[in-house]
Amino acid sequence: MLTENRLVIAFPDAMNADAFYRFSRANPNLRMELNSNGEVEIMAGTGGKTGIIESEINGQLRDWNRRSGLGKAFSPSTGFRLKNGSVRLSDGAWMRLDRWNALSPDDQERFP
Repeated sequence: MLTENRLVIAFPDAMNADAFYRFSRANPNLRMELNSNGEVEIMAGTGGKTGIIESEINGQLRDWNRRSGLGKAFSPSTGFRLKNGSVRLSDGAWMRLDRWNALSPDDQERFP
């Protein structure tokens, strides 16, 4: 199903975060998220103006984090596992260092 510039793919069995991780690694050229229904949403890339804004946000976040040393800053391609089971990408993301350190090495590698 095509909706809001996203192609939504449903599977016979809802996909979980682990299966989605394997699926995303097998398809590294696709920008995708996992919704709370276990469906994969494939998204178009951003346009130039959006890319400039996204880059500015991430540059400021990275610079602030380097000065403060309070956490970890992430790129827009990092997937984050949310409480509802979805895995979403963010234009800019930051996590406190204590929360990052509390994650298992597997969760740090996959979707924090």
